[in-house]
Amino acid sequence: CNKYIPSTVIQPKLIVAYNKLIHENFSNKLCIASYDQVRKNSDFFGAKQWNYLVLDEAHIIKNSKSKIFKSVIKITALHKLVVTGTPIQNDVLELWALFDFLMPGFLGTYRQFNERYAKPIVKSRDSKCSTVDYD
Repeated sequence: CNKYIPSTVIQPKLIVAYNKLIHENFSNKLCIASYDQVRKNSDFFGAKQWNYLVLDEAHIIKNSKSKIFKSVIKITALHKLVVTGTPIQNDVLELWALFDFLMPGFLGTYRQFNERYAKPIVKSRDSKCSTVDYD
């Protein structure tokens, strides 16, 4: 890791005083944190402009009403990436949260996305749908 990132890697589970770290010289290039750590310390993570923010197992933020989503969405980064093998587990609306994290507003509001995309997709899956519903 030091070959590509020549500074200490911060692992928040080892840090007790997040606020102290913010006020110190925060020169670390990489910070690895669990979703729970981000949720519990959203002020710390939201206080810094990050270069990259990568969410592994990003389907964890699928519920836009969850505390984890609300914590992650506050983090500012120049570049964002989501990695998941299951972008949609149960409902097409879960996809909205991932896109709203990556590109806020790109798919409209949650309500707009539901009307424009989710409802028509659900209707088209019904065997009794008309060709108008299917299109």
